[in-house]
Amino acid sequence: MFDDDFFGKTSEALNGFFESIEKSIKGLQKDVDEAKDKMMKESAEGVTKETAEGAKTEASDAAEKTGEAQKDAAGVKKENKPFEDWFNKAREAVNGIMPGANTKPVGIAFYRADTKETVNIFCELPGCDKKDVSLNYEKDMLVIRAKKNAPAVEGIILFKENTNFIGSMEQKIRVGKLDAGSIRASYKDGVLKISCKRPAESASGINID
Repeated sequence: MFDDDFFGKTSEALNGFFESIEKSIKGLQKDVDEAKDKMMKESAEGVTKETAEGAKTEASDAAEKTGEAQKDAAGVKKENKPFEDWFNKAREAVNGIMPGANTKPVGIAFYRADTKETVNIFCELPGCDKKDVSLNYEKDMLVIRAKKNAPAVEGIILFKENTNFIGSMEQKIRVGKLDAGSIRASYKDGVLKISCKRPAESASGINID
């Protein structure tokens, strides 16, 4: 009833039908994937835009609050300036009256002149007693320490004004290797004079003539 030619044509027709269906499915899948990618891209762009706008708004609010805080701080500082000035003057007075209130040593003004063979240093210490001045040679450095005491006044001090430093002073001067035995120091009229020769050994506790 059915010959081989019939079955062959039928098989070819079925194969063509299945191939067309497969192509249609692949086309639909491609359309679905493209639509999905488009939706994801648009969604991401929307989120990014929304996030950027939100960040911009937050930054603007923060800048506005910072400006307001700066204005408030400036106003407080201006209002409190008289009190701040009074407090600074009171602190200076306390540092001058109370022993040990100003405990951090300050530097010492000095003049240095080196030659090929010698080191010469002149330190200004006006108002210091010789007994309150010390000189040491430590690790290639000359270390000068001094203390200026406030003049003694009988009675209770109600007001004090000071334009000159009173308290501890210290100065370290790097001089390198020195001949320790050649170090000489003298103190006269508020000036400490130091002279020494090269090369060096080590020493400390140099006497002051």
